[in-house]
Amino acid sequence: MDMNKYRKQSGFSLLELVVVVAVLGTVTALATDYVVDDASQKQLSGNKVRSNSVYQAILGGNVSTINGEIYISGFVADTGVVPEHLIALVVEGYCVNPKFLYDETDCENNKTGDWRAYTNWDGPYLYGLERENGDLTDGTKVSYLTFRDGWGNNASQWLSMTDDEELAEDVLNFGWWVKLDGNDLAIKSVGLNGKLDPGFDGSGFPDADALKASSTNKDDYNNLEGNDKDYPLTYYKETGSTPEYDLVVPLAINRVEVSRILELRGTLPDIVYVRTVNTNPTTLVDDYCLVVGDGSNIYISGNTTVNLEENQPDILTFSRFESILATSVSQIPKGNYTYDFHIDTDSVCLDSTTATAPVSGAKLYIKNNGDFADLKVFP
Repeated sequence: MDMNKYRKQSGFSLLELVVVVAVLGTVTALATDYVVDDASQKQLSGNKVRSNSVYQAILGGNVSTINGEIYISGFVADTGVVPEHLIALVVEGYCVNPKFLYDETDCENNKTGDWRAYTNWDGPYLYGLERENGDLTDGTKVSYLTFRDGWGNNASQWLSMTDDEELAEDVLNFGWWVKLDGNDLAIKSVGLNGKLDPGFDGSGFPDADALKASSTNKDDYNNLEGNDKDYPLTYYKETGSTPEYDLVVPLAINRVEVSRILELRGTLPDIVYVRTVNTNPTTLVDDYCLVVGDGSNIYISGNTTVNLEENQPDILTFSRFESILATSVSQIPKGNYTYDFHIDTDSVCLDSTTATAPVSGAKLYIKNNGDFADLKVFP
């Protein structure tokens, strides 16, 4: 019998098996770490996108001019204020007590001042919402919309308060840490670990946090893994006293940005569009101008030629506005104005002392935020 034949067919040695198992274990560990890191990075990227969505919902996109009209959007542009809670971006009115979340009457009967509503709200401003359910300790079931951060955190993960208080904060701010100071608004995610950075006080709502930290807090922060840190990253600013650090949270919305939107919100465009309908039985032909006044200030446009058959509608464009003092204005300050349609005979329209009688037989509509609203019907 040829024994060498059988020796050549023998399996791996014990040492070889040990080496193979070790290599496989290393490769598996590396692959697992890669998968975990890749998932964590995707969550971070998703978190950045969702943070930007909140920013856009509040301040809108870039300010633009379309056909001469300044176009601004977002919660601040519509309401003129910064939202107290993120829930204001998705519902027109709400109660800060989740037991009466959508019931204004019961909310105010329970505690006056708990109902929140914003004039000229035109949302929702956030999309991709999910509905969740919670239970108050008295058995009341609460159904509410949420817009979670990239890691899906909820308020109960980083707050150490009563169950009802934690649910209320989750309902109002979707699990984000939110602190409003005037028109400065800080919004952050508590990161992959679902915990506040060391030094933040989770025993109360964010608006009560003193934002102070010790040297130990700073050391603990430095030992955190990258994505376990809050987003945006916390800055520990030395105070030179005790506590040793101030906690600085980058602002999502700042007062300068808000002031800019409010300034634009307070102006009319330099081009005004008017929809007209000739209600006369005869053709309406002449040069007309638009006179805009609030009782003390008067702004008069340059002329526009009109040629309208009976019942014919048209959209007229008026520009080159001047004030009553014959001062050119690029934008008319917003106010409670009347809009009068005047015949421009020998440039008499530009003389405020004679431009007093609006044309008869025309229905006027002014364009406001993309829509035409009925302003005045002249007999």
